[in-house]
Amino acid sequence: QVDFTRKPPFSRVFPEVFCVLREMEVDRHEDYATNVAVVSDDTNLRVFSTGVEGSLRQSTQLCSQQPPQQPQRSVELLRDARFPLNAVCGAVDGPLNVWCTGGMGPAIRVGLSSFTVGTHTPMRVDEEDEEDEEDQGEADITTTLVSTGPREVLQLPVTHIVLALACATEGTAQKGKKKGALLKVHVFAGTLSGVITRYTLAIQKDRKLGTFNCTLAHSAVCGTHLSNVRALSVRGSAAQGNLVVASGSDDGLVKVWEGLTGNNKHICEGHQNDVLAVSLDLYDKGIILSGGKDCVMRVWKAGIAPVASDCLAALFNDSVVRGIGTIKGTSFGRDIVVGCGDGRLRRWRQEDDTAKLWRLCSVVRVHSTSITSLAVVTTRRATTTTTTTTTTTTTQHKDLSTSDNNSNSNNNDGEETEEELIYTTSTDHTVKVTPATQLL
Repeated sequence: QVDFTRKPPFSRVFPEVFCVLREMEVDRHEDYATNVAVVSDDTNLRVFSTGVEGSLRQSTQLCSQQPPQQPQRSVELLRDARFPLNAVCGAVDGPLNVWCTGGMGPAIRVGLSSFTVGTHTPMRVDEEDEEDEEDQGEADITTTLVSTGPREVLQLPVTHIVLALACATEGTAQKGKKKGALLKVHVFAGTLSGVITRYTLAIQKDRKLGTFNCTLAHSAVCGTHLSNVRALSVRGSAAQGNLVVASGSDDGLVKVWEGLTGNNKHICEGHQNDVLAVSLDLYDKGIILSGGKDCVMRVWKAGIAPVASDCLAALFNDSVVRGIGTIKGTSFGRDIVVGCGDGRLRRWRQEDDTAKLWRLCSVVRVHSTSITSLAVVTTRRATTTTTTTTTTTTTQHKDLSTSDNNSNSNNNDGEETEEELIYTTSTDHTVKVTPATQLL
């Protein structure tokens, strides 16, 4: 048993950084909000969130708005009061978006939606024009996707309660030959039984009808734990063969698996309680992040399989760690954002190139009660720079002096700027977004 009243020797007490946050309520559930997933294209952000009341909600925002404004709309995609929803994930392929959600129900529910808003204009394909269809590329995709909207297209039967979901795409459904290109979506589900299952979905476009067909192509066991799997994170590409999946479980272990074969790559052992959050955002640098009920976020150095990974740092957060993400940091690497059970976000900054020394930059309160999940998304927008030139002309007529000021303003298109947004869900029923710049 772990004595949570005694702080471990590696922790230090930091004063809380109080500041006025520019967080915004994105959506609200009737009961606890359990999970959030964010997908984006060049113009829109779609925020999917689940709740204990059994509903999946979607809110839409414009990426070009700065600062983020109130969502354009918030809709309920599905509801089943009998089965609370615990997890949601999303993937994007151009304007086409795939979302999956699961919980205590008998199935994982899969849906398709489009970023384009408008009325549907069906695509007409004549036999004589079929040869030219290959060269059209993405020209017809906008018109085709308008009619899809958010809709459920498939249900994947499960035998145990789904606690975590993650997904990755392979290929594209936008370009291809006459019969339509194939988009594969690999969905990973962590369940109450400790089993991680991979479902491979095949999405193909019907070029004549302008619709998409989604089918289950394959399913297999990707990995196992001795207890409940509560957290999943994916990284890499299935097309390039480097797709990996990290899982956190109530057995206190963090494991990394090869996404397509299920081979165990890394084992991280050191947590003293349930692991509730994992992240592979820094996996390109050989770093794995995890946190859980022991209030410690651990930074792991990925070892050579099957050797256990080394713990580089153990960062005490004064509360249960429920979500982990990364944002822009220093030249040493990206900063880590931790969502905790006390409703606060904590930002940790890397202080050396070995990832062993970290400094707590800020602690800010976002929710009134516990944070349940966290997602970080990067948005891009084009900035416009206005240049004003003033010309002064002086003329003298005897003893009278006059000055004429002419101002010319030129609008120049600037470069694209990036902003990182942190989305969180909480037991206070809300979904909120906080710009990363607010975590000083």
